[in-house]
Amino acid sequence: MTASTHLAVGAASVLFVQRHVPAKYGMGERYYLGFGAAIVSHMILDSISHPEYSLKGQVLMFWIM
Repeated sequence: MTASTHLAVGAASVLFVQRHVPAKYGMGERYYLGFGAAIVSHMILDSISHPEYSLKGQVLMFWIM
């Protein structure tokens, strides 16, 4: 999975949380809920089988996390 896919899904999950969390929660709580949603979406995408990309023979796994 490319980094752009992870970025797009993470951003979409944060926007979803920000839009659907009730206004009674403060911005700090909404920030942490959005961050948590982005982490969960990242883990879900990582569970899907995909090739690892490399740059001159070096695996880029350490850049993902």
